[in-house]
Amino acid sequence: MRVFRLQSALREFLDKKRTDGRTIGFVPTMGALHAGHGSLIALSKRTCDVTVCSVFVNPTQFNDPKDLEKYPRDEAADTAFLEKHGCDALYVPDVKDVYPDGADALVDYDLSPLDSMLEGASRPGHFKGVANVVKRLLDAVQPDVLFLGQKDFQQVAVIRRLVARTGMNVKVQTGDIVREANGLAMSSRNERLDATHRSEAGKIYGALRLIQSSFKKTSWKEACHQAVDVLNTIPDSKLDYLKLCDVYTLKELDDWNDTHQAVCLVAIYVDGVRLIDNVVLV
Repeated sequence: MRVFRLQSALREFLDKKRTDGRTIGFVPTMGALHAGHGSLIALSKRTCDVTVCSVFVNPTQFNDPKDLEKYPRDEAADTAFLEKHGCDALYVPDVKDVYPDGADALVDYDLSPLDSMLEGASRPGHFKGVANVVKRLLDAVQPDVLFLGQKDFQQVAVIRRLVARTGMNVKVQTGDIVREANGLAMSSRNERLDATHRSEAGKIYGALRLIQSSFKKTSWKEACHQAVDVLNTIPDSKLDYLKLCDVYTLKELDDWNDTHQAVCLVAIYVDGVRLIDNVVLV
């Protein structure tokens, strides 16, 4: 695996691969890698000739400085993980290489209304930071396919909108959510939970499964009430939202008969750690 810290060197390496007719897959990450990232790398390797990963904790998408400070970082462990999973090239930039004009010099991409609902409402400016870093990373890598995890359902929708609005020539492909044994969606943030809270957080998926089993058998209102009761049994938790939305527009729905395909999205704090998850209802 080749390791690059500068965009210029990465581009030179990838330009040679493209000249040889190789297709390039890209898996952007913020490190603290886990099996969910591994599944995206495997998907890229099955789809493309060259797999590139980035590890960059993007400061512009954190609306809470304390959250940024606490985000887990272990470059040595991440590098070993990527080598083990067959990554071909790793881009590990510093902030200046990604934001040469400074992290305050951000572009206002038109992502409305996707960037102002759900996570966007709870974390003002979050998706502006996401859009800016993804655009810069895509410009650096110029991949044929961008691989993203379904756990970040709204983020995927935002990035698809970004790609469409900016005319980037890249296919966006999602990988399934990978879960821990108790059903908790794998996330780098899980590392901040102690054993008890991590175990109890498995109830998040239990609540989503309850909604899934109730789909069109009871009303959304009744299923939501039952799911909230489950979530409220998680110690030291605070529910931000549990919403039923159209799977394509993310418009909030009053009932599941209001659309052909819905998604239920949840965000909850467990012992101060923000966790998100979702389930598509068909």
